[in-house]
Amino acid sequence: MEIVIVNSMRRGCDGGPGALAVTVVCTMSARMELAASTPDGTSDRGLVGVLTYRWPGAASPEERVMTRLFDNGSGRATSRRFLGDAASLARAARNDLAAAVRAVAAEGRHEALVVVPPPGSHPAAVAAAVTEAAPTAVVSLVALVDATTVLDDFDGRSGAVIDRGFAAGWSGDAGRLAAEQIERAEQVVLAATGEVHVCDALQLDVLLRRLNPSAHHVTVSGHVVSVAEVWSRGCSLETDRLGRGWPRGLFALPPREVSSSELGVTETFCRARRPLHPVRLFHAVDDLVAGVVRSRGWFWVASCPGQRLSWDHVGGAVRVAPDGRWRAELPSSPRERQSLVSPDPAEPWDPCYGDRTQELALIGLHAEPARIVETFAGCLLTDAELALGRDVWRTWPDPFTRHADGPRLRA
Repeated sequence: MEIVIVNSMRRGCDGGPGALAVTVVCTMSARMELAASTPDGTSDRGLVGVLTYRWPGAASPEERVMTRLFDNGSGRATSRRFLGDAASLARAARNDLAAAVRAVAAEGRHEALVVVPPPGSHPAAVAAAVTEAAPTAVVSLVALVDATTVLDDFDGRSGAVIDRGFAAGWSGDAGRLAAEQIERAEQVVLAATGEVHVCDALQLDVLLRRLNPSAHHVTVSGHVVSVAEVWSRGCSLETDRLGRGWPRGLFALPPREVSSSELGVTETFCRARRPLHPVRLFHAVDDLVAGVVRSRGWFWVASCPGQRLSWDHVGGAVRVAPDGRWRAELPSSPRERQSLVSPDPAEPWDPCYGDRTQELALIGLHAEPARIVETFAGCLLTDAELALGRDVWRTWPDPFTRHADGPRLRA
């Protein structure tokens, strides 16, 4: 299991009344297609334009060709071709996308615009390009998921994005990018470019609903999706939804460890107050995420009691990043520190640990929740280790908080 210690960054964008309604449709599959909803591309809301970037596959020659197609919604279509390697085409796509959106917004004829960036595009990067081009644009995010490849993406069997022949401002692996696309979306569309058994499709639908329970979910037959399916749900001003989906339930649910499973999709919650042993946790990562597709949460280790750490895992990599300080460490009196914490009967202020807590949510396929909970519990400090005190804890080796510059570690 690869463990990456990083510093996290987040960004978003905004919109305004009367703005061009831009829907960004991100996918990992180069074979997905959008079809016009009506012969003339109109609707009860007005003219709908479709801007699509078709990206070459990994099997293409080194000199690749990217094509940009624009259907203006009134029966007219234009195209433009770009030549270059993957990196130069990624830059060209971002610059051209910004210019194209700016031109459509300036023209003032369209009620809405659907943008389909190159496969493998990061939704936040595309949303940023759109809003930089037209500051008043409203951005809605859609994830177009290929049922035939998404599990390979999550498992890392698809390889790095650049190895699959496309890259659009994202340097991560295919699994993490697929998760980003799904979890940031207002709508998730499940389609297929190949044969998928009905039971597998049902299981994938459950998995996607667990990964983003607040999104609108649609399943279509085949790999051709109607434009009406992806933009008619309206627009949202929220373009940074990461953390607003399933992990948010950690704070809303009463304390529990194992939830029920559905069609083999399991959801496990691990909670505790006492600290984790840094070395035992590091070496238990493989066992902790065995059978787990996605896991997220927050934790703390005994060797650095003031540091809150975020846990972000997909496929074969766990990403750990500093996530602020615990309020219990603030330089104020115990009464003042406790007053800063919102009253929550499920998570009262602990006289020993304050607001420090371990909270991990793990979503898996045929995983074993009981084994996951047992593994997690084995990483917590024993009573004898607790009795040693902080001065001793701080001397323990710590692969999590003492490598914040981003080294890649393997358990």
